[in-house]
Amino acid sequence: MVVFPVIQLEGKDTFTIAQNRLAIKVNVGQFLDEKLDEGIMVYNMDLMGSKLHLRYKRVAFNYTIYGDLTNAIGLRVDDLHAFSFRHYAHGDSGYAGVSLVTAAPPYSAKKHHSYLNVFAGKTSSGGLSLYGQLSYLLFSPDGLSVSRSLTRQLAAVAGVTIRHSSPKFSLTNSTELRYYGMTYNLFHSDVQLRYRKPATDAYTMYANTVGKYLYPLRKFDTPFSQWAVFTEYIGNNLFAAAVTGTIDYAPGWIMRSVHLPGEALRSLFTRFLNAPPAILFLILLLFPCSFPTRQ
Repeated sequence: MVVFPVIQLEGKDTFTIAQNRLAIKVNVGQFLDEKLDEGIMVYNMDLMGSKLHLRYKRVAFNYTIYGDLTNAIGLRVDDLHAFSFRHYAHGDSGYAGVSLVTAAPPYSAKKHHSYLNVFAGKTSSGGLSLYGQLSYLLFSPDGLSVSRSLTRQLAAVAGVTIRHSSPKFSLTNSTELRYYGMTYNLFHSDVQLRYRKPATDAYTMYANTVGKYLYPLRKFDTPFSQWAVFTEYIGNNLFAAAVTGTIDYAPGWIMRSVHLPGEALRSLFTRFLNAPPAILFLILLLFPCSFPTRQ
C-alpha cells in the first residue's frame, strides 16, 4: 500500500446581492494534476499555491498563484500569477474567457514575461468536449526585439475529449494539437536540470528533482506531456499532436455469458459470484471448472 499525503485548506461562503448569489471560495495548499485555463502552460502538474474564486450569476473571476516553478519543475518561473474572467453558457455547458498570466524567471521584470490568453470550452450531453486556447507573449522577453513576431510569440492548443460510460464499461479519449513559438518558450528552459543524467554525488543531487530515485510514484499514471517538454527545444517553433485515453472494463459481463437452465441454478450461480474471495478460491481448487464467455 502506498499513501500520498495531500495538504489543502479550503474555505467558501455565499452572499446574496440583488437576489443573486455571490460565491466565494479560497484554496491554499497542494494541487494535483493542475490545469490553468485550457492548459497552455500549466497542465498535468503538481503544484503548491493559492486560489481565489468569485462567481456571480454566470460570470467568474479567478486569481491563482503557483510558487517556485524553478527548482521543482525546471521552467525558470519564480512565481506564476494568473488573473482570469470567465463567462458560462446557460447550464454551464460551455464557457469563454480571457486571462493575463505573468511567468517571469527569477530577478526578471514581469512586464517582459506577461501572456494574454483567450480560451473557450464546450461540453455536450453525449460526452463530447471541445476546448481551445490562444496565448500571446505581450512583450519580447527582456527587450530582445530581434525575436519579435506573431508566430514566435504565439502559442495555441486545441483538443477534443470523448467520454463514454456504462455500468460495465467506460472510455475516455483525448486528441490534442499544440503549437509553441520559439520566443514564447524563451527563458523557460533550464539547461542545468539533469533530466536524463543520473545523480551520483552531492553536487548533482542538489536541486535535482527528476532523478531516477526521486520521481514521484503517483505520477506514473499522469500523461507525459507538460509545458517543460516543449521548452527544451530552444530556438524552434514547435508543433505537436497527442492522443491519450483510458479504458475500464468491469468483470460483471460474465453473468450475461453464462447459460444455466432454471431460476434455481441462476440464483446459485449469483451467490457463487458474490461469495468472499477466500471461499471462491477454495471452491475453484476443489472443483476445477470453466464457464463459456464472450470475447
